[in-house]
Amino acid sequence: ERGKRTSEREREGEREQTRQQTQRAATAEKRLALLEDHMSDFEDRIRLTKIAGETRCVRLERKLEEEAEARVVFEEAREVAEARSGDVEMRLVQEKRVLERENARLQALVVQRDRTQAKIRTIAPDLALPAHL
Repeated sequence: ERGKRTSEREREGEREQTRQQTQRAATAEKRLALLEDHMSDFEDRIRLTKIAGETRCVRLERKLEEEAEARVVFEEAREVAEARSGDVEMRLVQEKRVLERENARLQALVVQRDRTQAKIRTIAPDLALPAHL
């Protein structure tokens, strides 16, 4: 009977050991499945990050191209504005000269009128213009 009990204990020990090994294997498989899921999620995140980075690069390249085009348009507009302002400035200088000549001519006429009026006052005071004119 002792031998029976011993062999039953041994079998029970073997069963327990097998059950523990089975449990460990099941736990290891669950951990492996979780790790594979995490790896898959990680790979998906890497792919999405890579796509987002490429998209951002494309957007930045477009923005740089647009800024370069805008800079060219601005420079062209500035050059046209400078040319026009130069033309306007030249016309203003010419107009100023014309006005200065006209003003000098008018001042000469005023001086001539004043002299003429002074002569009229001395010769025929009743024909002279009033002094305030």
